[in-house]
Amino acid sequence: MAQLSELVEYYPEIEVTLRDECATGHRHATITALKRKISAFKKNDQKVRNVYIGIASGVNYTHALWRRYDDYKRGCGINEIIAVYKSSSRSNCKSLEYDLEKYYRNEYAKSGDEECLLNRAPGGAGRPSMQPYHYVYLAIVRLG
Repeated sequence: MAQLSELVEYYPEIEVTLRDECATGHRHATITALKRKISAFKKNDQKVRNVYIGIASGVNYTHALWRRYDDYKRGCGINEIIAVYKSSSRSNCKSLEYDLEKYYRNEYAKSGDEECLLNRAPGGAGRPSMQPYHYVYLAIVRLG
């Protein structure tokens, strides 16, 4: 588990934990495992209130996730960001993010928990980047 001291110093009112739990491989081979992993965060931890699925890029996961922590996520109370998939292919991450976000938007709507997913628009796919690695991440609001 990595703590990004720049965020704690720059935003002293909160502490953000960054974690690397990256799967790799072709998106079709990993999507089922990622769905199980993301579902487990909400199902197995009663303190997890909201989730956000996004894409990031950088020289490593810490750099990538730090770059995506913005005013919206800070305002939502995001306090943990987990890199769940890593690839050198932006298009793999972009399509995987889209598929996961669409899946969870539908799942949470069926269960009446639409407020759980903090994504504002489906499959935003982050900013274009020339960074060497691309990540799909799960940002969560964990109470307490």
